[in-house]
Amino acid sequence: MTVKNEDILNHVFQDDVQFLIMNYQSNTLKLDIEISGSTKNMPKYLHQGAPLVNVAAFCGALKCTHFLLSSGAKIPTNSSKPLLSECGAASGLFPMIQLLQSFNIDMTPGLFTAIELWKNDLFMWMETNINNNLFATSRFNKRTYIHYAVLSGNMQAFSYFVNTHKMDPNCIDSEGKTPFFIAVEMKKVDIVQSLFPYPTINVNKQDNSLNTPLHAAIKNNDIQMVKLLISNQNINLDSFNNNHQTPLLLALESKKMELAQEILNTKRIYPNYPNKTGQVALHIAAKNNYCDLIPLLLSYQNIDINRRDSSGV
Repeated sequence: MTVKNEDILNHVFQDDVQFLIMNYQSNTLKLDIEISGSTKNMPKYLHQGAPLVNVAAFCGALKCTHFLLSSGAKIPTNSSKPLLSECGAASGLFPMIQLLQSFNIDMTPGLFTAIELWKNDLFMWMETNINNNLFATSRFNKRTYIHYAVLSGNMQAFSYFVNTHKMDPNCIDSEGKTPFFIAVEMKKVDIVQSLFPYPTINVNKQDNSLNTPLHAAIKNNDIQMVKLLISNQNINLDSFNNNHQTPLLLALESKKMELAQEILNTKRIYPNYPNKTGQVALHIAAKNNYCDLIPLLLSYQNIDINRRDSSGV
């Protein structure tokens, strides 16, 4: 008869290694058991489920973790779930990191976790003593430490990378997105505001689809973010994405009138840029009967009221 997951978890929480040893020796516990994410009292960080050794590391159960590793518990290295080094870093315990290191566990993924969970002292110790490659990227989307610092709101770590180590804050992930871009995309207004003062941040850097952060805010229909972005004089309001849409054209074509109005009110756009069918903003507004926007467009002195689209209309 095997031991229930709930019982195992409760004893691991207490770092009761004798419980594990006794049940392993009596064949009622397998070292490679997967603890289900639905198990009662399972930490939220491990909601997808995890191998027992990962759970022990996350809980800071040093004795249990050492027993499992020294007894040959398998260590998944390619999983969508948190890896062992990530669980160890999440514990926040220096002795746990040292223990995992002694078993030659790759601790690089754990560095990202330390930043994400604001365990900055732990990160700096790991970076100094284990892996000093500040240009490492995450295993899923090639995001950097700076991405993780920004997305978790860990501005102390961000400052450490940008000011102390002079790292590029415009680094990109596998989709070509900068930390600033992702902060906009994830609607983190407070973080975007805190990034504006950094002169080296490119607030217009485009992703692989040539969308700017402003395009991303419009796609999200995020009026608060759009207002914040266009209040910055460095924001380019006329960049084209892969669909040949400026932020204004994107707002109009996706029927986001309030956003289009905010952009037009800046008086900083060029109103005659065409979309991929040759239609300009005035074409789209007239075609869709956007009565509130037509006067705004006509208020631009350089508006071309005689412009024809690709079909000659």
